[in-house]
Amino acid sequence: MFGVAPKIVGTGKDKQKDYWEPAKKQVLTADLLKRCTTFDKDNISPAVVEELKPIINSDEYDDKVLKNASSAAWGLAKWIRAMVQYDDAMKVVKPK
Repeated sequence: MFGVAPKIVGTGKDKQKDYWEPAKKQVLTADLLKRCTTFDKDNISPAVVEELKPIINSDEYDDKVLKNASSAAWGLAKWIRAMVQYDDAMKVVKPK
């Protein structure tokens, strides 16, 4: 959501995108709440939305899993899910 590039871990078929380490340094800062409340939700990149959909639909992104891991992660995950849902809804109701 905030343009943080993932760290690529593993090689070959085991290669995966890891957003956690870069996000801790670039997103989890004192101004995170301000960044969320002033986020331009009407101009989310379609590429970002498409990349987020498999993540938010994964078992690891389940509310129970996230809430047990961290209440802060759970809250941020709910915000991200809401932004994606808002984007989907606006595609339906906005005139073309």
